[in-house]
Amino acid sequence: AEGGEWGDLKKTKKKKRKKYIMEAKQVNFYGHLTVVVFLLAWLVPGAVQVFNFYWWGVFVSMMVSGYTIKANYGMPDLSKVSMSNWKDGMVAVQMWLHKVLYGSEVHFLFFGMVWVGLFPNLLTAVILFRRSYWSVCTYVAKEHPNHFLWRIASPLWSFAKPREPAILAQTTLLEILLGFYLIGVALFSASLTLGVSAYLHWSFLRMRYQSPAQNSPTKPAVLHRAAWNQLQQQTAPVFNAVPILNVPKDYVVT
Repeated sequence: AEGGEWGDLKKTKKKKRKKYIMEAKQVNFYGHLTVVVFLLAWLVPGAVQVFNFYWWGVFVSMMVSGYTIKANYGMPDLSKVSMSNWKDGMVAVQMWLHKVLYGSEVHFLFFGMVWVGLFPNLLTAVILFRRSYWSVCTYVAKEHPNHFLWRIASPLWSFAKPREPAILAQTTLLEILLGFYLIGVALFSASLTLGVSAYLHWSFLRMRYQSPAQNSPTKPAVLHRAAWNQLQQQTAPVFNAVPILNVPKDYVVT
C-alpha cells in the first residue's frame, strides 16, 4: 500500500511539473509574441505618437527573460539562511549564479537593462525582434502546426529557419557594431550616462564571448568568436590606424 501511495505521489508531482512547464512555455510564448507585435508597431509611421511601442517592446523582453530564468532555474534557496550563517547564503547565491550566468536569458536580461533607458535604436529593435520571432515560431510550429494563422505565417518561417546560422551570424555582428556605435555617440555627446551605458553594453558582449564554448554553431560563444574573427579580417587596417579601437575589443576577448 505504501509503495502504491508513493507511486501515486510521484505521478502527481510529475503531472504538476509537466503542467508547470507547459504554463511556463505559454507565458514565454505570449511574452515574445508581445515583443514582436510592439517592435513591428514601432516601425509604423505615427505609431510613436500613440504609444511608446519601442520602450514597451524592450521592457517586455526583459520581463520574459527574467521569468524564463525563474522558470528554468528557480531562485537560490535562502530559507535556512540567517545572520549567523550568512556565508551559506552567499554560497547558495554563487552556485545559483554559476548555473544561470552564461545562459542567453541572462545575457538578454542584461541587454534590455542597458537599452531600456536609452534612445530608440533600430539595431536594438532588430536584435530583440529576431530573438522573439524565433521563439514564437519555434513554439507555434511545434505546439500548433495546424492553426490557420500559422498557416499564413509559416512560409516566412520556412524561408528563415534554414538560414538560421547566417541570420544569427549577422545579428551577432550587429550586437558588436551596436557597441562601437554607442561608444561613438557617448564620445560626441560627452555624456557620462551614455559612457556608462557603453561600458555595460561591452560587458554584455564580454559575457556573450566568454560563455562556455560548445560545438553547436548557434551558441553565443561560437557566434561571437566567429563574428570577431570576421570583423578583424575585414577591418584590420582600421584597427591598426586607430589603436584605441582595440581597447574595447581586448576587454571582450581577453
